[in-house]
Amino acid sequence: MRNFNRKGFTLVELLVYVALFAIVVTLAIQFTLGIVNASARSNAKEEVAIGASSILQAFDALARGAQAVYDPTSNFIGDPGQLSLVTSNTPPPNEKTSYIDMYLDGGRFCVKREVSGVACVSSMKVEVTSLIFRKMTQAGGAESVQARFTIRFRTQSPKYYATQTFQTSARLRL
Repeated sequence: MRNFNRKGFTLVELLVYVALFAIVVTLAIQFTLGIVNASARSNAKEEVAIGASSILQAFDALARGAQAVYDPTSNFIGDPGQLSLVTSNTPPPNEKTSYIDMYLDGGRFCVKREVSGVACVSSMKVEVTSLIFRKMTQAGGAESVQARFTIRFRTQSPKYYATQTFQTSARLRL
């Protein structure tokens, strides 16, 4: 007669436990990778939104504070374009006006002030792929400018690709 009171696992029980463990580990890894990928996609969209917000705020503040568009250095035809504005804010010594340029440099939206130099508004995490300016004249001669730009998250992986196009306009101060 056999004694079935031995302690331990049979081979079949061990194989069942190993198979169940493998299934649980596989599901846990897939769940974790899904969370990591969703987080990376969300981060890409957030970076695009932050970059766009910075550009929109800079454009709006500079355009609304400007007195006129400086046509000789503005580019309203090409992409990327350039917008040059005349302003009385912080002019160089012994002058009444100064100039501000908005343009792309290496995929970054930059602002060049006559006195303080160049400052790039967008971060290195995003790239502005298109920038178009348009000058508009309203009734009564008031000038407005419009900016349209496309911004994307810098990535090598198409899974994390995030891009968006924005358009805004501002009326210049008289």
